[in-house]
Amino acid sequence: MSNLAGLRRQSLWLARLTLWLFSATALILVIVVAFPGFGYVRHLPAARLLPWLPAIVYLYALWAIRGAFRGFALGGAFGAEMARGCSRAGIALAVGGTLSAVGVPNLLRWLTAAGLIERIPGQWSGVLVFDIAYLAVGVVGLALALIGRLMRLAGEVQSEAEALREEVGAFF
Repeated sequence: MSNLAGLRRQSLWLARLTLWLFSATALILVIVVAFPGFGYVRHLPAARLLPWLPAIVYLYALWAIRGAFRGFALGGAFGAEMARGCSRAGIALAVGGTLSAVGVPNLLRWLTAAGLIERIPGQWSGVLVFDIAYLAVGVVGLALALIGRLMRLAGEVQSEAEALREEVGAFF
């Protein structure tokens, strides 16, 4: 039982750390978008926001996984809450990795070609930004989404086992 208590304490610590990371990242995002001098894109507000679009999705991933950590720390077990948090965070990480590698570079290229924003020297203008970090984040996100589904199934099996145990216990 002490291992479970230790896991719950660690999960509460991770929930707090994730909340801190979420808050700090959200504050940085607001500062960069609201105050053009802090950003590296100093044109239209949409152009300032566009490079940070994946960060919004990553913030959602942080919030979702924080909920899973917190739910477990407060007495939760395998089941719907943890599975939902893992699945949502995983999907958000996969979407964020895709936006970082493909979405944002193409949107910037299209908006620049349409004359809606100015091309900044040194800014990527290709179709794909190949960075192994984006690939890793996306694949880890997909794995986390799968783990979330597995956790949901494990919770269902655990509930069925408990129901069977109670039913069998009534006979003895």
